[in-house]
Amino acid sequence: MSKNTGPNKKNLEQTRKLFLKIAKKEFITYGYADSSTNRIVEASGMARGSLYYHFKDKRHLFFAVYTQMLADMDKRIRKKMEDVEDPWQAIKLGCNLFLKECKNQNTRKLLIEGLTAIPYNERLAIHSKTLLKTFEEYLGPSMKNGQFKGQDPLIVTIMIYGMMSELGRSFELVEKPEQYLKQITDSLNRTLDKIAA
Repeated sequence: MSKNTGPNKKNLEQTRKLFLKIAKKEFITYGYADSSTNRIVEASGMARGSLYYHFKDKRHLFFAVYTQMLADMDKRIRKKMEDVEDPWQAIKLGCNLFLKECKNQNTRKLLIEGLTAIPYNERLAIHSKTLLKTFEEYLGPSMKNGQFKGQDPLIVTIMIYGMMSELGRSFELVEKPEQYLKQITDSLNRTLDKIAA
């Protein structure tokens, strides 16, 4: 079977999206270390050069998949947070929605793979443009309303985000995710209210 030629100007974005879709499935199925760009290229029907036109290597491809996943998640969460008038309640809702997203095994797998595939400073940069940014935007008005008085908004945001990230990854340890989701969201909400006072 002959390979399709590389992308032209009309289909560059479609080709990139195709590689991201196939790569996401590959990374979820095999994990970062055991994923294969050969399988990704084969599944795409494109020439190998097309993959490397868009992504320098497997690491950059994973970086793009991880970034897209977080951007999509941020968009969904932010949309629902915008419907809540009180900024502190919006933050707690955002945390709960993040945990709900983490109940999805595929999302969780990519988040966990990101810990080993992407250095901390690069992961933090991705999160700072997505979910961390959203939470920080809501934290400023929350602090004006009395939560976390006198504390640095970025540090508080990272602290909150760190708690919910660890809780999100902890779904790997449970057999009843729905029941666990309720337990950890209740516990996180109580903890956030206590430390914000």
